[in-house]
Amino acid sequence: MLADPVVLESPVITIDSIDYVCAARSVRLIPSDMKADVKTFCNPGGERPSSTTWTLDVELLLSFGAVNTGTWNTLNAIRKLRKTCTVKYDDAATTVSNPLATFDIYVPTIPFVDGKIGDSMPVTITAIVIGEPVFTTA
Repeated sequence: MLADPVVLESPVITIDSIDYVCAARSVRLIPSDMKADVKTFCNPGGERPSSTTWTLDVELLLSFGAVNTGTWNTLNAIRKLRKTCTVKYDDAATTVSNPLATFDIYVPTIPFVDGKIGDSMPVTITAIVIGEPVFTTA
């Protein structure tokens, strides 16, 4: 029997040890498998799985501040730098049913302003993971 489905309610989303969960609306850590060409005369349509590229997408609301540090302030300060990130389904202890992913990214530059009158300013951070994420279960 399979475990119950995961419901994302209180995840952990950190970049450079700063928790962005209260500013975040969504988070994705998605693999993309490349294919290697192994075509031969005997196997003309030949392909096989090759390397995997992981991508982090975090949609968060833009904010500014010094006392309660804003998303723009923290991310602008580390843009284009290699930083460690963590993502976990729930803020509880790391277990087999609540694994932790740890990985590095180069932090992208985010907009300074991107909104309309009366709207919040959602910004999506998209970054390619450097290497493979490390999944911890204990």
